[in-house]
Amino acid sequence: MAIRRIIRRALTAAVASQALVACMPAQSDNPETPDQGAPLPPPIVEGLEAAVTVRGMDQAVEPGAALMLTAEARLIVEGCDGCAVQLAFALGDDVVCAFDGTERNARFDVGLTAPDAAGRHALRYAAVLDGDCAQAERLARNGQGLGQVQVEAIAPPPPPPNENRAPQVQGIDVAAADFNTACETTLTGSAMDPDGDAMQLQWSLNGAAAGQGDRIALPGGPARRVEVALTARDTGGRADTERLTLDLPACVLPDGAVVSADGRSAFVQVAAPTDFDSARLAAARAGGHLATLADRAQMQAVVAAFRGGWIGRWSPGRDGHFESLTGEVGGFTEFCPGEPNNAGGQEWAVELWDIECLNDEAAAHTRPAIVEFELPGGPEDVSAGGAFDRAPIDAGFQGRSVLRLDRPATVRIAVTDGQGGCEGVGDPMLAVLFGGDAVARVDDANGSLCPEAVFEAEAGVYDVLVNGFGGGALPAYRLQVER
Repeated sequence: MAIRRIIRRALTAAVASQALVACMPAQSDNPETPDQGAPLPPPIVEGLEAAVTVRGMDQAVEPGAALMLTAEARLIVEGCDGCAVQLAFALGDDVVCAFDGTERNARFDVGLTAPDAAGRHALRYAAVLDGDCAQAERLARNGQGLGQVQVEAIAPPPPPPNENRAPQVQGIDVAAADFNTACETTLTGSAMDPDGDAMQLQWSLNGAAAGQGDRIALPGGPARRVEVALTARDTGGRADTERLTLDLPACVLPDGAVVSADGRSAFVQVAAPTDFDSARLAAARAGGHLATLADRAQMQAVVAAFRGGWIGRWSPGRDGHFESLTGEVGGFTEFCPGEPNNAGGQEWAVELWDIECLNDEAAAHTRPAIVEFELPGGPEDVSAGGAFDRAPIDAGFQGRSVLRLDRPATVRIAVTDGQGGCEGVGDPMLAVLFGGDAVARVDDANGSLCPEAVFEAEAGVYDVLVNGFGGGALPAYRLQVER
C-alpha cells in the first residue's frame, strides 16, 4: 500500500517590527544596477510587522505527489506613509511574489512535493519597502527578510496488511435523452478499488434493483422523478454507494416520426386531409405545432418521408406578410416560382410541395398536415414553472419559450428584470400563442413597464414570446411562470 502523507496544520510564525527588512533608497537619475550576487544593503526602515500562518490540506497523498500549502499573511507598515511593500514566498526553488501594499491581508497557495520519507521543509518569506519583487525574491530565497516557517511531512504507520479497503464510486454521467435515442436517458457509472479487487456495479431506481454493469438506460415516458443509486461492491464485501435525483421531462417518440439531425425535433404526418385552422389547433392540443422547418435539410427530410402538406407558416394579417406560427424567425422560407400569388384573394396559409418549395393556399382547402414535436426539457422549456433568466434580444428578434400543459390550468406569466423588478427591464412586449392564435398580448401592466398575462389555458403547447417595444432590442430579462 502507498504511504500516505499528512501536512501538520496551523503552523504560525509572527515576527515583530525588529525583523530584518530591506528598504532601498530612492534611485538617482542614473541608477547603477547592483551585481545580482552582491549582498543587499542592510535594512534601514523599521515599522514593518508580519504574521504568517501555514495550513496543510487534510488529504491523503501518494509519495512524491504534489501537495498544496495555504499561506495566510498579514503585513502592517507603520511610520512610512504611502510606502510600497513587495512580499515574496520561497519554498525550495519556487518563489512567488505576493502583493504590493501598505496594509494588507492576503492568501497564497504554495506548492510542495511530498517526500518519500518524513522531513522538514522551510517556507521562507521576505518583504521589501520601496523596492521591487526581484529584491524580495532574493531575500526570501536566502532565508532573509521577515522569517520562515518549518513545514513537516509525517508518514503515518502503515495499515494492517490484511485490511480490505472499500471501493469508491467515482461518478455517474448522464447522457440526456433526445429523439435520436428514442427518448432514452443513459446513465454511465465508474468506480475504482484501491486494492485492485474485482467489483460488481449494481443499479437501483426508486429503491428497486434495476440492473448490473457500468451503464443503464431509462426509457422515455411521462414526466417523473427518479431516485438513482449506484453501488460498487468488491469481493470482500466492502461497498460504496452514490445517489442521484433526476427529474425527467415527458418524452415519447411518435410512431413513424422523422427525427432532425440534432435529435431535438420529430416530424409526423397527419395523413387525413383537413383545413389549415383545424390542423394548426389540433397540433397544439396534441403537444406540437405545424412544422416550422429550421433549414433546407429538414425540409428535404420531410419531403422524402411525407411528400408535403400544411406547415407552420401563414399570413395572419392576410396581407402577404408570412411568418411562423410559433414566432420563430428564419427557417426555410423559399416559395416555389410564381408564389406566393394569393390566387383568389384567400391564400394566407402555407403548404409544402413535393418539389421542395412552398405555396400559399386558401386555408379552407384540405391537406395532410406535417406536425413537429420539439424535445421537452430544453432551455426554452418553462413548463415546470418558476423564474427563468433569459439573454438580451437584438432588434428585430424575439425570445421564445415553450409552455406545455397536460391539463387545463390558470397560468400567470410576467416579464421582469433579473432582480424581479422593473427598473432594468427596458420596455418589453409579451405575447402568448396557441397554434398561432394570441391567447394574450400585453405591453405594460400594473402601472409599470413589466408586462403580465393571466389566462385560462387548455391542455397543449403554448409559445411565449418576448421582444422590445416596436421590435426594438431588449436587455436580459426574467420570465416568471406560475401554473
